[in-house]
Amino acid sequence: MYISQLDLIKAKLRAVQSYSISAVIKDLISTHEKDPAVIIMKTAVDYYADNHDILKKDFTRSVIYHSEEENGNQIDSDTRDETEVVINPNNSNHHNVHNYFRQLVDQEADYIAGDPPAVVVEGAGSDPDKKSLLKTFEDEITKITSDELFAKLIADTIVEARTKGCAYWHPYIDSKGALRYIVLPAEEVIAVYDTAYQTEIREFLRYYKIAVMRNNNVRHVNRVEWWTADDVTYFIEDDSGEYSIEQFPDGQSNPAPHWQETMILDASGDATVTARSWGRVPLIEIVGDKTRSSLLRRIKGLQDAYNLLSSKLTNDEIDLVALFWVIQGYGGESASKIRKKLEMNKGVSLDDPDGKIDAKQVDLNTSERIQFLDSIKKDIFSLGEGLIPDMERSGNINTVELKMRYAKLNMKAKRMVREIKVGLKSLFEFIVEDMNNNNGTGYDSALIKAEFHFDQITSDTDTIDNILKLRGLVPDTILMSLIPYVDDPNQAWIELQAQKKAEAEVKANAYNVPRATSTAAVDGKVTQAANSVEANSVDQKLNK
Repeated sequence: MYISQLDLIKAKLRAVQSYSISAVIKDLISTHEKDPAVIIMKTAVDYYADNHDILKKDFTRSVIYHSEEENGNQIDSDTRDETEVVINPNNSNHHNVHNYFRQLVDQEADYIAGDPPAVVVEGAGSDPDKKSLLKTFEDEITKITSDELFAKLIADTIVEARTKGCAYWHPYIDSKGALRYIVLPAEEVIAVYDTAYQTEIREFLRYYKIAVMRNNNVRHVNRVEWWTADDVTYFIEDDSGEYSIEQFPDGQSNPAPHWQETMILDASGDATVTARSWGRVPLIEIVGDKTRSSLLRRIKGLQDAYNLLSSKLTNDEIDLVALFWVIQGYGGESASKIRKKLEMNKGVSLDDPDGKIDAKQVDLNTSERIQFLDSIKKDIFSLGEGLIPDMERSGNINTVELKMRYAKLNMKAKRMVREIKVGLKSLFEFIVEDMNNNNGTGYDSALIKAEFHFDQITSDTDTIDNILKLRGLVPDTILMSLIPYVDDPNQAWIELQAQKKAEAEVKANAYNVPRATSTAAVDGKVTQAANSVEANSVDQKLNK
């Protein structure tokens, strides 16, 4: 959830009679928890974890309606109906959870983050010294972005943003002085944006449950972190629901700086501790949908319908007997006893000469139900802009057909990548600032460019052919970045040029080897002349 500074001011004004920071925090958290966007976030977390509404359905429970009659005629008015809840423990109560919501979310995450982004540092020009410096810069950034933790950050971000509508990156300095970044649970974050343009995060609150020991009992209470551009203040909830500044046992200051920098002054071990801050709020929002709404909101009705129909079909199939019996003229015993005699003896005796037993066959129209389920499944993946599972493996198809099948997923992924790239610009600012502080360098994060290669099934031959067709129209260095097998385009280009140079030298040396000449003077002149012409021809080709 996000609010503006004006909303924050209003919250403070609402608490003005007994003005305290505790009243403001309670007001903000109360409003946040009632926000429909936050409610669907929590539901989406459950659905992603296979905890669907179908699990609450009791198939042994039925509601029977009894309509009253007046003068022998049934009254149609619903107001005169009576209901009776009947529990039949013999009914099957299986619940099928087909988690297509999670499939859609994970499908996009794997599609985008299957390979690490290709990172390039631009702006070197023709200056060899600048090229060398920026190549060193690029190597250091690539070392970070090719790490497994960075790949996990991108994948987790996509899952978070699609599940909840937005994701938040929080860069921080750990206890060892290393820069770290995590994805904060969006339902725990209240971001305060500037009032005018709603583009810059000025402050943010994060609240979450922690376990504390009070009066020899473990209590779960809220801890609140209130982050500004300069510091962070920690609050703790008491037993009455009020908030106060948390007291740390180790004497840590509160409000606290974003981090502390310890510097050893001399061999005696004397050190100085300096409070440091980023000078901006360490929170970066990645929007999964322009409405900041969970993907679940779009498909929940269809997802629930699929689970319900599938579960009901399963229970009906399990409970269905091949035959059911219509029995006349057989009294004195319960239906269950009659059924047991039919199962054991394959027959029963009738007391009434007019009695009879008739077997009836039951037809569930299973094929029609399955077709309907398939229709719902297609709607789920259409609205969710995904690729129906196993569709890409159906038949031997070309790249054009594959692209058509991937079209919706591809468009959705491109929108997500645009948001991630915007977020990466901000994250690289934190990374490069930390790098400059530690190494004394003056790198510029604005020179970093990241490109993503989508992990889709393609025809490698078609891909390479299309890239080759662009030669002469697009610089070779850019074409190198389009090849899906290349993670570091600049390094690949440097190695390719070195390889070409080495191959040219080998060819040149091969043509310069002296050739045997004839002992005859005339033949020798002709042969030497031919060798001279051939050598000149080779030199001209190499010079070209």
